[in-house]
Amino acid sequence: MKTMKRASAFCTALLMAAACVPALPAMAEDGLPASFDLRTKGLVGKVGDQINYETSWAFAALNSVESTQIKDVPQIDLSEWHLAYYTYSNNFGYAYKTASLFNASTDDAEQEMGILTSWVGPVSAENAPVYSDTSIEKSMLTMDEVRAQAEYHVTDTIKFEYEVPEDLGDAAFAAQREAIKTAVYDGHPIDMSYVDSDSCFNTETAAYYYDPAIAGATAYHSVSIVGWDDAFPASRFKSAPGMDGAWLCKDSRGTSWGDNGYIWVSYAEDISDIYEIQAESAKVHTRLYQHDDFGNTGQFARNEDGDNDIIAANVFKAEEDGWVTSVMFCNVQPGTDVELSVNSRLSDENNPSSGTPSETKTVHLDRLGYQTIDLDKPVQITQGEHFAIVAKLHNETAGSLIPCEFTTKTTRTEASGTMVDESPFSSEMLERDFAAGQSFYSADGTYWYDMYNVEPKVERVESGGGVGVDENGNIIEGGTVTTETVMRAGNICMKALTRESGNVQFSTYAPTLDPNGAIYLTNDDQAPIFYSLNGVDFELFEEPITFPEGQTEMTITAYADLAVVSGLNEKVKYSQTYTARKASLSSVLCRDSEDFADYAIIDEEDPTVLHYSAPAGTETVTISPMSTGTIKIGDTTYPSGAAIEIPLTDGAASVKIAVEEDGAAPTEYTLQIGETPNEDDYLLGDVTLDGVIDAKDASELLIAATKKGVGHDDGLEEIQRKAADVDLDGAYNATDASYILVYSTLAGVGKTKTFAELTADK
Repeated sequence: MKTMKRASAFCTALLMAAACVPALPAMAEDGLPASFDLRTKGLVGKVGDQINYETSWAFAALNSVESTQIKDVPQIDLSEWHLAYYTYSNNFGYAYKTASLFNASTDDAEQEMGILTSWVGPVSAENAPVYSDTSIEKSMLTMDEVRAQAEYHVTDTIKFEYEVPEDLGDAAFAAQREAIKTAVYDGHPIDMSYVDSDSCFNTETAAYYYDPAIAGATAYHSVSIVGWDDAFPASRFKSAPGMDGAWLCKDSRGTSWGDNGYIWVSYAEDISDIYEIQAESAKVHTRLYQHDDFGNTGQFARNEDGDNDIIAANVFKAEEDGWVTSVMFCNVQPGTDVELSVNSRLSDENNPSSGTPSETKTVHLDRLGYQTIDLDKPVQITQGEHFAIVAKLHNETAGSLIPCEFTTKTTRTEASGTMVDESPFSSEMLERDFAAGQSFYSADGTYWYDMYNVEPKVERVESGGGVGVDENGNIIEGGTVTTETVMRAGNICMKALTRESGNVQFSTYAPTLDPNGAIYLTNDDQAPIFYSLNGVDFELFEEPITFPEGQTEMTITAYADLAVVSGLNEKVKYSQTYTARKASLSSVLCRDSEDFADYAIIDEEDPTVLHYSAPAGTETVTISPMSTGTIKIGDTTYPSGAAIEIPLTDGAASVKIAVEEDGAAPTEYTLQIGETPNEDDYLLGDVTLDGVIDAKDASELLIAATKKGVGHDDGLEEIQRKAADVDLDGAYNATDASYILVYSTLAGVGKTKTFAELTADK
């Protein structure tokens, strides 16, 4: 199932008076290799499966985020289901009227970028409803309540330009490819979309290039660019794209699709919505001040011909005592100089210049999109005061420099009736939060104009040639066609990131730490910090904190003594737990045939033991271990993601996989490969056939039941279907999944009930 995109005839950003993984190749002269695969660095998570939902955009976006954290959290798995729902929540976000929010898709990536930069997620899959569990649609949480769930905060959404010219050898086109390659090589998968048609996909080579001459039904689909090959032959595509070269892309249609879940997309493909997404721990900042809840959908200029210089400002009311440490600004024109300042304690909340200005921070921005800029010195704010974030913008090329929300609504009237076409960010959404006193612009920093008071721009065109039908069914030719377009700018896309007063910052929020590493504590108030390793005995922080001798885990509890700097006696405590970092596998993909591949399962009792069940009669299994460290099997060292053939003896094998990494203790894993049990030898409730009944079994069951419900292959073997039918009613469904969840929950707290007892309690 592919992600559909609703077509829109009008752009919102208008000017307004407003495979087998090889070792890393040698570097080319320009500093980038001719081919590259990010899996060799171990910075790609597991391939997911969107099944019958149009959520590829959520998989592609979160894959980019996961890769920024995978070194510290190797098994990271963020919830696409959570993002997909809350992007379209009726309480906030893009509230479309559709039968299923999970098939709402996105018009373009601006929508999920707006939601993610509003700190709505991401959250771990284990802390969200399992994928395909539609009970989340009953959620009535507010945006602030969902923000509180976030485990990571998106800080940057860098947008890339990509226009395929008629001359495929054009230097500008090569430069666009180089920009994407550089980001991928630096460890950042790139979220992108393309027009997808099954008839244009070469299943033999997992290669895609859109050719309208052979294309059937089309839909927009999103994937992640994780590598490239300049020499990928044009002959491997169904239609010749006119040049060699392709992007290696991680898809979201399961591991049995394409090449273990990956496909090649031609350089000549007209890709769009291209973003690099960066994130940090949600603990780095405690509050976000913004007016652009929907993100950037357009841009604004004071003059009809554009501006070279203009000043933008957002005014906020402080909700707590704290410190402004960073500004998130959305750049909309390359080559823009941005001079940032924070004006605190405004005497006039409608005049951003009426406060006390901070030191300025000047940056030059060539990249487009939201970018978080740290101030050289935090600025203190007090609860209840109004403060302003001010950005002086300059560009040698005149244009619309102010990023903003932007809505376009076009009404076409002719004899046959009226058609209304509105941008995804609609006028109704704009009016929900847009108000006076929020966003301002100025030419000189003295006289300010409120964005709320900017009149909509109306363009009205009348022409002949309309065709319609009268009340008797007769065709009416000629007549007048009236097209009216109303464009309105909204709030400015500039946010303030703050930390609460007294907040203690840890030098890293990664759950693991180099065994010889150290933790530093700081706070914006410049107050003395006291810490404890047992939660009771506190001492003054004066030197870096390391693991106590002989220990590999520690919990640091700390507070800032504000009484010394402000007379306040509040001692808010902050805690972080660290374990000594071990070299880790993030996943092991196992392929037992040309048609099937899946990931090995981590043992519930021992995380260094992995299990994989192969069909009876299987003679070899090809495994692809993934790690940011060095992988060894026996005396042979393999790059991350390499395809390694393992012979089976009597349907089984035990493989020792050693992993080493700088700054981490070595780890040896045991991969146990065995035959799938006989049909009459199964554990009721053990859908995954790993010998344990837990939430993973319920999740597997729900996904299979969803596939079956829409007429797709459920992906289960017959023995799994038997194990799934825990209430023994001859079918497996969500009811069986609920019994499995209750069973595993009770078992987790030391209580036991059989499935017969649970069904009897119904």
